[in-house]
Amino acid sequence: MKRQTTPVPLLLAPYAALAAAGVAVYANTLGNPFVFDDGLAITNNPHLRSLWPLWEALGAPPGSAASGRPLAALSLALNYALGGLVPRGYHLFNIGVHVAAAGALFAAIGVLLRTPRLAARHQARARPVAFAAALIWLVHPLHTAALDHVCYRNEVLIGCFFFLAIAAFGRALESARLGSAAAPRWTALTVAACLLGVASKEVMAAAPVVLLAYDALFEAGSVREALRRRGRTYAGCAVSWLFLVVLLVTGDRGAAVTAQSRFCTPLDYARSQFGVVLHYLRLAVWPRPLVLDADWPVAKSWAPVLPALLAIAALWAATAWAWRRRSAWAFAGVLFFAALAPTSSVVPITGVLMAEHRMYVPLAALVTAAVVALSGIPGRMVRAGLCGLVVVALGTVTVRRNADYATALRIWTDTVQKAPHNPRAHTNLGNAQLAAGDIKSALASFRTAAQLDPLDAAVQVNLAGGLIRQNRLDEAATAVETALRIRPNDAGALYNQGLLHLRHDDAAAAAAAFRRAAAADPQLVEAHYNLGVALVQQRAWRDAIEAFRHAVQEEPRHAGALNNAAWLFATCPDAAVRSASEALEWAQRAIATPAGEDPEFLDTLAAAYAEAGRFPEAIETAHRASDLAARRGRPDLASRIDARSALYATARPYRMP
Repeated sequence: MKRQTTPVPLLLAPYAALAAAGVAVYANTLGNPFVFDDGLAITNNPHLRSLWPLWEALGAPPGSAASGRPLAALSLALNYALGGLVPRGYHLFNIGVHVAAAGALFAAIGVLLRTPRLAARHQARARPVAFAAALIWLVHPLHTAALDHVCYRNEVLIGCFFFLAIAAFGRALESARLGSAAAPRWTALTVAACLLGVASKEVMAAAPVVLLAYDALFEAGSVREALRRRGRTYAGCAVSWLFLVVLLVTGDRGAAVTAQSRFCTPLDYARSQFGVVLHYLRLAVWPRPLVLDADWPVAKSWAPVLPALLAIAALWAATAWAWRRRSAWAFAGVLFFAALAPTSSVVPITGVLMAEHRMYVPLAALVTAAVVALSGIPGRMVRAGLCGLVVVALGTVTVRRNADYATALRIWTDTVQKAPHNPRAHTNLGNAQLAAGDIKSALASFRTAAQLDPLDAAVQVNLAGGLIRQNRLDEAATAVETALRIRPNDAGALYNQGLLHLRHDDAAAAAAAFRRAAAADPQLVEAHYNLGVALVQQRAWRDAIEAFRHAVQEEPRHAGALNNAAWLFATCPDAAVRSASEALEWAQRAIATPAGEDPEFLDTLAAAYAEAGRFPEAIETAHRASDLAARRGRPDLASRIDARSALYATARPYRMP
């Protein structure tokens, strides 16, 4: 019998509606900045600055959200290639993949409801039920952490591939039942989705287990029969596990995942997860409060988690009972617990017992189960109205939550209010306050963080940095000493130590500290830059230029390093160091940076022109620099530039004394 087909416009309409809904609720994220872990994964990630060689673009700094997750890393590199460090493009990518994940979920639910076990009851309304579930899941506020926090896109990527694997697997089974030649193609897509998902995040390892449960419940009738019929398919999916092992061995999650975490043992972590999972269930129903960096307490004994343990054990028992009876409801339980297992088990994820973005895939099981259960409510209009109310309510909360990410100061103020005992939240609030110029508030936040966690060297480093900016050097020195006692080779502490030496006019000691800081963290750009500054004071011109070169290698648009190197090339008293061509090149690169419209940068360019013998251009550029300095209230600088301009008028370049 010929299968009835649906017109193409009707086939595409649900996907278009999901896309419109995704854009509607996440459009206000496009102007949001990078936050939290985005610094390590994006703004301070040298791997994403080039797409070639490819293996470099597939890498990421140790411990970052993209480390060991090559597809996520590559997506960030593509974003950088298209738009640099402008967050808008990164947010657009996240929204696009989120919409694609909702489309894959819609397809997966639709094919699930057409299986022989469920078709008699649900096939007539499979599409509206699948659409309602995908739409509610799409707009749910629990996803804001995964989308607004750009580098957590790995969660969005595996969600897309996870649902695609289920949808493709279901279509492969359906095609085989109907005798279609498309079955092998759908199987190949299933295996490909598993591999791509593992390349995005380790949670995808749960997918083959979920597919086996799907087959056993809805097609084969048992796990044994499923393996007998489709052993090759499962072997293909299991290749993703081997790929995951390779990624785990070759990648570097740093201290982010470790059995030796100082904040809790594996048993403490596993015990704490009972309360965490129960909290996830509550947030799925009532998504408040949402916290970027939650301060979940570590369960050091069983007594505090006993009620949660009993509740989760009851859900396990219900899933097992449903499985024994071959009930379709068992699949929701398997999907929920399997997708949570990698992050809610026994391996501590450092400092983060609970994170909302981990519910990205598990939430689909809960939403789908709820929509299917409520699909029996009499009256199509009643069902549509109820769905509409839920979508509007959840979407409104999502839009409002996105607004909390509008500035770093706003999101960390929100986080501290909701997690007042979280030292990391106070530290990040202090950094945001420091960036906003509110040094007094920043110091208060850093001190609070230090009180909450006296053994965190990073807190002391931040405190020292704020004190240095206030010129409270003795207090800053105490904070640096404390940080170095906690972590003797901490790059940030050594860097601050170098700044203190510079403030005390001890260039030699400063250079030694900056060298140690750069050795501890070669990507610490400012350590290289200030090493150059200290070496200039020691008149070690060549070494200073090399330090500035290192800074520019790490950050090609580092205005200060470009300008200082250009100044040395143009004005150094050592003729062997001077180079007119390099002076012009570096000075022009400095002018081209966002900070380039500065009288000192124009002064350097004028000196470079003079070194090259291009005196008319040197004079004209010096006049522009002098005028700009005068307009900006810097008469001393304008006077010095005028003196150099007079020198250029006699066809002589400037030399540093």
